[in-house]
Amino acid sequence: MTPDDFKSPTWGRLRMLLKERLARHREENDFGDPTATAHRRGQIAEIKELLALELVPRHAVKPASSDAADPFFS
Repeated sequence: MTPDDFKSPTWGRLRMLLKERLARHREENDFGDPTATAHRRGQIAEIKELLALELVPRHAVKPASSDAADPFFS
């Protein structure tokens, strides 16, 4: 992704959706059994990683060797 991608209306809508989901997962994480809590923590971590994409310069992200063959990586 390029810096301009993060200025697009699509990224803005996706960021808003992710922040809403993050808030919902954090609220739900306060209740429930340990297995559900662990699963939600994983979801929270994944959402935070996605949101952090716009904070990391693209040139600083180096693909792992296994990612090079992944058609969804580019």
